[in-house]
Amino acid sequence: RPRMWKILGIAAVVVAIPAMIFISYFIANNAFSVLAGDKTESVKLVLPWSEFESKPGIFLLPWYIWVIGIALIVIPHEFFHGFMCRLHKVKITSLGWFLLLFILPGAFVEPDKKQLENADRKAKLKIYAAGSFANVIIAFVALLISIAMALTLFSPAGLSVGVIANESYPVYNANMSGYITHINGVAVTSVDGAISVLNDVKIGDDVLIRTNAGEYTIKAIENPQVPGKAFLGLTGPFTTVSEPKYESLKEIINFFSLLFMWIFILSLGIGLFNLLPIKPLDGGLLFEEIMKKPFPKHARYITIAVSLIFVAFILISLLGPFLL
Repeated sequence: RPRMWKILGIAAVVVAIPAMIFISYFIANNAFSVLAGDKTESVKLVLPWSEFESKPGIFLLPWYIWVIGIALIVIPHEFFHGFMCRLHKVKITSLGWFLLLFILPGAFVEPDKKQLENADRKAKLKIYAAGSFANVIIAFVALLISIAMALTLFSPAGLSVGVIANESYPVYNANMSGYITHINGVAVTSVDGAISVLNDVKIGDDVLIRTNAGEYTIKAIENPQVPGKAFLGLTGPFTTVSEPKYESLKEIINFFSLLFMWIFILSLGIGLFNLLPIKPLDGGLLFEEIMKKPFPKHARYITIAVSLIFVAFILISLLGPFLL
């Protein structure tokens, strides 16, 4: 379907160039923020592990989610490069996939270097942009599936109240854990529902709060800021907690919901990262090809300089919060 691929090739360039500008700004802004003294981690490596775990500079995923996610990133990414090469008559010398250490998936498409160099500018832009565009498509599809699952397979189950850190609040002293499902026997699945029930509570009343972790009886005190009003200390932030509708399929539904969420995050994140103007990433090749028009003699040197600058930005973002 060459006509379809021509349209997709144009769409890839239209998406890739603004995306390259966005991710470049994000990485540069993050690096300057770190240098200015903001040590918040916003850039991390994502690696496989036995469970979810966050460490300085690294976020660990269960290995099976990581492997599935990377496979759905790498294989479409490389094959889209291959399809664009085929469309523009650039010979593919080899292609395939592999398992590094029998576990980690990968794929490759190797175009004929001489034919690629001799291809016209539009063809090169499409070929370079195609891989990350494939990742954006996969991310979009995963997001649609996640939304569809949330709307059809989940229902509100309770209300999360966040972290309660004030020792003077009755809720804090009750050591309440989990998310709220009932207040005084009334099911609570939204902030408005909780407020409606709590409005009937009087100072000195014993309020029975049931969570998914247990039941707690909490005595209401007078609101320190609103005299005459009962107060428990449920100050938020509040978020609605959803659970699968079908108890017998709960584990399966939760697994696929989590999987598609991470496919979305990984596909979009790695697709954008690959568009950074760093050679030999696709973004670097794309950037160099763009620079050839205004600076035909110096495009290569400009790309090398920009690549080194953005490598420095990444290192600052990863290491800066712990070294500065």
